[in-house]
Amino acid sequence: MAALQIRSVPEDIREWLSQEAAAQHRSINQQALVVLKEYKRFKEMSDVAQSDGIHVIHPLHGEKLEQDEQDKRAAKRRALYEEIKALNKRTGFVYPESLPSPAEMIREDRDR
Repeated sequence: MAALQIRSVPEDIREWLSQEAAAQHRSINQQALVVLKEYKRFKEMSDVAQSDGIHVIHPLHGEKLEQDEQDKRAAKRRALYEEIKALNKRTGFVYPESLPSPAEMIREDRDR
């Protein structure tokens, strides 16, 4: 397997990589390989999706939207939320209090 050396790594990137590696019980080298493999996998998947006409938001570059596009997406999310509320009302679904809230589940997942 070929070797790769990266010079002049910014301190914040090195620190982040080190923290991620420690959290995953990996060496910095192993974590760097994981990050590169994940990026490659995402890139391959997004290339396929884009060839099928699907718009993909790149996790590193993000996406800047015009205000009218942001408004359209927000309206779509609100409409979907209202649809879910109506469905819950029709079916009588009640979120069990014994379960953690979605926000608590997300926090727990992030803390892993």
